[in-house]
Amino acid sequence: MNKLLKVYNVEENMFGAPEFAAMMLDLERISHASVDALFAVGCLQYELTMNQLHILLELNKGQAYTVGELSHMVGILKGNMAGVSKRLEERGLIMRKRSAEDERMVLLQITDAGKRIVNDIFEQIEQKHSAAFRQEASEEFEKILEGLKALYALLEQI
Repeated sequence: MNKLLKVYNVEENMFGAPEFAAMMLDLERISHASVDALFAVGCLQYELTMNQLHILLELNKGQAYTVGELSHMVGILKGNMAGVSKRLEERGLIMRKRSAEDERMVLLQITDAGKRIVNDIFEQIEQKHSAAFRQEASEEFEKILEGLKALYALLEQI
């Protein structure tokens, strides 16, 4: 990471919008690869794509969403979302239900089988990576979270 910051002249105070945009692309690539690696074993074990897992992770938070809402949240084109969600539904990992407020609205929600898969994948990650997380001081995680919050706030302004 320090090498990445030096490439973009962060230490020399020559950091502007073009450097920020280029650095964001590099960070996105690095973080995307790291997240894929983190969930790879679980995806292989349960024969899930990263998109399918992302849907399960969002639905596992406890709220039901429309296809459009979920499409926006996970970054899948709405046209592709129907097929991805249908495969999850066929496997019994999510289900469709009518909204109580508006019978015309169809919501997707995770099933118990879907919850079990998400919980198992989280347990695998905990077993495999907990030592690395314990080595970091809680203050370091607080710094990381504060930095991410600041980054999100900046990105919302752009």
